[in-house]
This record gives sequence, structure tokens and C-alpha cells, in this order.
Amino acid sequence: MTAQRTVKKSLIGQEDILYGESSVTQSRAGNNYTINEVRNIYPVNSLAERDALDTAKFTKCTHYKADGTQPIDYEYIGGVWTQLTIEVDVQPATIIEMTSNTGYTAGLNGLNLKERTTGSGGGGIYDVVLASSVTPNTYNIIAGVVDTSLAFVLRKNTDGPWTSDQFGVSKVATDVPGFQALIDQTSAAGMSECVISNGDYSTTTGAIDNDTTETNVILERGAEIKTSQFNWRVSRRTTELAKQGSLKPVLDSLLATTKQRVTLVEDSATRFEVIAPLNDEGANGVWRFDNAEGNFDGSSGFTRPYIITSIARSLAETYDNVGVAAMTLVGTWVVSAPYQYSLTATDTATYVFTGTRLRLDYLEATNAGIATITIDGAPANLVPTLDCYGVSGSTISVDVADELTDATHTVVVTVTGTKHASSSDFRIYIHDVQGLRVYTPLTDAAGSTVKTAFDGFSNVASTYYKLTNSAMDYAIAFRLNSSGAASTPFIGSVHGYEERQTIIAYVDGKDISLLDIAPYDGMFTGSTIQIVQTTKIRHPDDSGDFADVTITHTFSKHGYTQGTSWTWLKDVYIANGYSQMAVGQGGLLGGIPGDPNGWCNRAYFRGLGQLDVGTGDVSEHGHVITPEILLYGTPKEAGEPNRDADSGAHGMLINFFDIERSLGRFDHNQTILDGVWLQDNTTKKKVYVQNYRNKGTTLTGDGFVGSMSIRLYYSPNDGVYNAVR
Repeated sequence: MTAQRTVKKSLIGQEDILYGESSVTQSRAGNNYTINEVRNIYPVNSLAERDALDTAKFTKCTHYKADGTQPIDYEYIGGVWTQLTIEVDVQPATIIEMTSNTGYTAGLNGLNLKERTTGSGGGGIYDVVLASSVTPNTYNIIAGVVDTSLAFVLRKNTDGPWTSDQFGVSKVATDVPGFQALIDQTSAAGMSECVISNGDYSTTTGAIDNDTTETNVILERGAEIKTSQFNWRVSRRTTELAKQGSLKPVLDSLLATTKQRVTLVEDSATRFEVIAPLNDEGANGVWRFDNAEGNFDGSSGFTRPYIITSIARSLAETYDNVGVAAMTLVGTWVVSAPYQYSLTATDTATYVFTGTRLRLDYLEATNAGIATITIDGAPANLVPTLDCYGVSGSTISVDVADELTDATHTVVVTVTGTKHASSSDFRIYIHDVQGLRVYTPLTDAAGSTVKTAFDGFSNVASTYYKLTNSAMDYAIAFRLNSSGAASTPFIGSVHGYEERQTIIAYVDGKDISLLDIAPYDGMFTGSTIQIVQTTKIRHPDDSGDFADVTITHTFSKHGYTQGTSWTWLKDVYIANGYSQMAVGQGGLLGGIPGDPNGWCNRAYFRGLGQLDVGTGDVSEHGHVITPEILLYGTPKEAGEPNRDADSGAHGMLINFFDIERSLGRFDHNQTILDGVWLQDNTTKKKVYVQNYRNKGTTLTGDGFVGSMSIRLYYSPNDGVYNAVR
């Protein structure tokens, strides 16, 4: 082995000239040394000569031995001369060549490896150490093959973090130990990141997604580093996703709305609805909460929690009924309960109202005639002429005008004195209780919380975003830890065995009494509405309370946000569980057989890209760590009878804005099926955050939190599809 540095044996008196703050190269032929240029590492011929150096002037030296063996570099650090490693003029081509060579000295040699295997890349500087001082792992600590007393340790890079190529991680095989070694050794070396090199990792059993670019992997330190494939995947995905923008700004820009107000209406004794503005001016998102017995499995007798059973895009209007007696009647009107009628031409019934839509209730009869309907002196835009003849003898309800300005209008119903050829008379019957139904949009006026009286509430849904009776929150499969024979059914939300303790509604921070409103008797409106509910979790095989749950639903003009906190009251064994679930409507309400259907046949996973869904019942997609999924649809095409006609205009954006915390900070070894994934059914597309697969024993006081937000979008003419395709 030839040394890189040689020097004339004695240069006493020439130090300041030869060894200033520059450098020197030397050559040696036998015992002859030649100085080629000045250098700043002072040559010495003995340790005594080294110790005699003026350390205020010279802090580095090289000891050249009389026997011509490898010189040794020293640096004066902290009052002590410290031996430095010397890179020798040897560059092994591969790991095999490096570990097979002889003549290295532990503690002295640093070898500049070209690449791990021919054509694979992954070079680096390896220090030669005693094998007894390290534990070889085949990745960055490699045992000598010929001289087994030595080992080779990959040194920290001077130009960046370690890479998976340097660790020899396979790109085409399942090499979870290699990825884990990269993480563990990076952390042990005190470095904060490593690099996953370009490659196709699709065969790594779902642990690694296909990559097209190098991705930095930011690692958590110390105890946060876990020894599982899942945790490596989480660290990598979280960092990668942070570099990619959310779809929310793109979708928010599609349509603008001025709506600010959110409304709560109690629909029945077991149901209430929250109406929040969508991004389009003409509709609202209606979120229906229900606690009806039929929505739950498990034992009966519990005070059921309220759950979100459906979400729809709707006009969401209140209405008031106006009987004919409240109208201004001109002419001869005769009482014929429950109607009044006139058969005289030019007789009128007039009413002044404030609203945007109008419906008329009349009697269809064999002696009924024809009427005209005007709004503000012009023919009504839906039914300007109404032929009331019919053989049913029943009340008919018909919309006569819509899309009116939210202002004061005058409707006039005029008897024409004409009739259908088969009718026996000219009578126009108007219902005495609900002859007119005046629809008024929900108020968007600023101010304090208001409660107003009205006769009814109308949700004319054009699209169902969510399938009825499929959970939007959580489900955990568990048993008492000490009851090994007990079953582990899914429990919570629609799975049952959960009893409501309290439920409070807050409108702009003010506590309101939620459950004392008679159906269709009133509403509350504000900028923000929160529903806070506490429950106890039970189990079919054991008695007592197993967990406390608090779930908070928040609605505003920005959409819907959910936060869940679950605390165990007993030691339990957990077989599986989901901290959050969200459902998109694949088919129309109730589900339609056939595939594809509904408005949703596509999903976009932030960080993973676009996935076509709706390709078969119960298939699954994803199993990744992502903070965002968009469910949306392609435009309806010929040959798709079950698709929503406006499917390309709809979208449901789901954000898991604290995904690491939701997944329990990955504190146990979970399988590759954990993370965020999509269940693809013809009737629904259901997103799961799976965090409890094979969790095992969990102690009293432990628990989990879940958080997500959902924003519904509508943009006509396939606006959502065009924005994200």
C-alpha cells in the first residue's frame, strides 16, 4: 500500500516558510523526500517531536515513521493530540472488493467505496474498525470477509443524508429490514433525515408506493422512532405529503358564495338537521342527525347517541301555510270544507307574501274548471294556467312559481269561467288550511341567534352525498382484557352498545336547549353551530362502562369538522378499530344495483394520485398515510343509466388534518393494512382511518383522538371533474 503523504525527515527552522496556512504535496523515492508545495499539516518524525510543536501556531501534524509504514495524521483538539483517520489511495469498486482486501488498519483507514454492487450506486466513505467494537448489520456496518477481525462502517455524508442506495435497500423485493435499518441507524447517528432513492417499490407488500422522484424522509427522534415497517412508512409519507399542495384552494375557487349563516332545525323527536352553506349560492349542505332505534345494532334500551345518517345538497327552505280564508277574496266564494270555491268568471283570490317559491293546494274534481295564476301581474313561471278537472276527487299540490327574488310579491288566482270538455262545472277549489304554501330561504342575516316560528321545513335534495345509516365517526372491536373467551364485535356509533349521556348545541358559543323544540316549530341560526355529545361505551359480553367518548361536530361556512376523544375505563384487548370514517354516496339514496353509479366513481389521494373506483363491490384502495382524499365523479356518459346526470359537478373533500395524532402516533406494530384506505362498494365509497389493527392490550386511561373535516362542493358543467382531472 502506498502512502499519499511523504516528507523530508527534518525541516527544523523552516516551519514558518514551509508550513504556513496553506498546503504541501510530497513524493518519496526510497529515502528521498521532495516538497512540492507548502502545506499546513506539519510533518514530524516522532511523537516527541509532535509534542514539542507550538500548538498556538500548528494544530495539525503528520507523523512519518522511520520504517516507511502508513503515516498518521493528528489534530490538536481540546488540549490533546487526537489521531485522525487517513483516506488511502484505494477506492474499492464494490462491497465485495472492500471486504475481501487485506492490509487495512483499524482506526486509520477510510475507504472511498465506488458503489455497493456494479451498476447499483450507493458509494460512500467507510471507516475501518475492529469487528469486536460494532455489530455488523449488512447495511451500513459490514463485516470483513477475509480479515474477520475488521469491519467497515459507513461514515456520515458531507453533502447530505444517507440514502437507501448506500444501505443497499432493494428496489424490487420486500426489504423492510433494509428500510428499518436506514431509519434506525440515521437516528442513532444523530441525523434528522435520510433519502429514499428512485425506484419501483411496488413489490414491498404495500409498504412503499411507486416513486418517480427522490423523497426525503424526516425522522422523529429518540423514543418516537418505532421498530416497525408501518412507522417507517408513516414518517416517509408524512414528509412527502407536506410537499404537496391541498386540493382545497383549487375547489374553493370554483364558485363563490356570500352565505355566512348556519341553521339548526329539529325535524322530529329523534332527528334534527344542520344546514350549512355550500360553495354555490343556490344550495346548502343538509346534515341529518338521527338516534332512531332502527339505526343501531346491539341491545335495546340505551339512550341512543345522535349520528349523521345522511348528507344532501338541498334548497333547504322553511315554509308557511296560508289558507284561502287568509287571502283577499273578490266575488262569490262558497265554503265547502275543507275548501272554498268560486265558479264565477273574474272572481279572484289574492295574497301578498315574502318568499322565493309558491305552491298551491287545490281540489281535483269532475266539476272543476280552469284558473289563471299571476305573480306581480305576470303569468306564474311554472303554472300560469291550471286545469283543475280530474276524477280523483283529492287534494293536489303543485308548485306554481319558483326562483322568485327574496322580496314581497303578490299572487292572484283568477276564475276564468272556462273548463275541460269533460267537466260538469267551472268551480275552482282552494284548500282552506294550506291553500298556498310560501317558501322562504334560510336567513343569512348577521346578528345574534334567532328562533322563528314557521309551519314546516323543506329539503328538496338534488344530490345525496352520503348513504343513509352508514357511520361517519368511529368503531372499535374489543373485549375485556381478562375475558379471553369474550367476543370482539365492532362497537360504537351505528354498531351500537353506546349510550348517550349529554348532548348540547352551541350557536355562536351560546348554549341552547336542543331537544325541547316541537317538530317544525323553530330554528336557530348563527355563524357557527357546535353539537357536543358525550357517551358511554358498553359490551355485549360484560357489564359496566368500558369507555368515555366525547364527539364534537362543528359547522360553519367553511364546512364540517369533527373531533373525537375516546378514553378507556377498563383494561381491554383491541382486535381492530377505526378512529374516523367518512362515506361518499356511490348510488342514489338507498343504493342502486349496477356499476358504476351515483356521482362518485373516482377518488384522489393526496400524495398518491388518482384512483378509479366503482370497479367492483368490496374492493379496497389506498392503505396509505394521507391527510386528504377527494371523492368525485366523472361526467355521465352514454350507457351509464345509474350515474347521476350531474356527477362531474360534485365533490366531497375529506381532510385528516392531524393524521399522526389520529393514528395514535404509531405506538404499536401494525400491519401494512393500517393507515387510510377506501372501501369501494357500488352503493357507497367509505373512507377509513384504521389505527387499531391487532393493537392488543390497552390499559385503563389510554385512548385515542380522531379529527377530520369535510367540505362539499358543487360546480356545474362538470366543474369539479375538470378542476382536478
